[in-house]
Amino acid sequence: LKEKIIFKVTKWTLQNTSRLVFSTTWQRDIFIPAYSLDISKISIVENYYGPMEIDIEQTTLDFVASARDLKWKNLSIIRDIFREITEDNSNISLYTDNLPYKEFMEKIKKSYAVLLVSFGDISPNMILDAIRFGRPFICTKEVGIFDRIKEVGIFVDPLNKTEIKEAVLRLLDKVEYEKAKDKIRNFSFTHTWSEIGQEFLDIYKNIN
Repeated sequence: LKEKIIFKVTKWTLQNTSRLVFSTTWQRDIFIPAYSLDISKISIVENYYGPMEIDIEQTTLDFVASARDLKWKNLSIIRDIFREITEDNSNISLYTDNLPYKEFMEKIKKSYAVLLVSFGDISPNMILDAIRFGRPFICTKEVGIFDRIKEVGIFVDPLNKTEIKEAVLRLLDKVEYEKAKDKIRNFSFTHTWSEIGQEFLDIYKNIN
């Protein structure tokens, strides 16, 4: 009963707004049939894509996969994979804790690679931060920004443990790692806070 009430109230609210803004068409296209929404009242404003930062040379094999410890985030499969991998190589480490923003940015900046294999993610800032700092990444295929970043990352089925493990091992190969870094270096798209602010102002000005 509780879930039905929440759904009905959410549906009414979404249907009775002047304008809805999503960060990806992926999320929009999930919500439209679920809540019977009018696409003409929906806009897309993408997340912040910052300019490239200084690329720090890695001295460790530290993979960052920080996320809330929820089943949705699929951390158990990552931990299982790294238990298997570290049996043969104790130099590899996995970091899954959460940190305050500035400390977390430092962690990503100094990491070897970033992992996100949740069952679905709309527009994960952790991956966008990895790109800014030139970190190779492995990401779930079930992600709203796939079309934007599909040329610069390694994408995996979050339910396929073998595929995820192979992707990690691929990045541990020096040649493959440098290829992954080169792809990120060639990523030039940016979306600044000023542009985001202007897009919201333009949406507001055009509300009927």
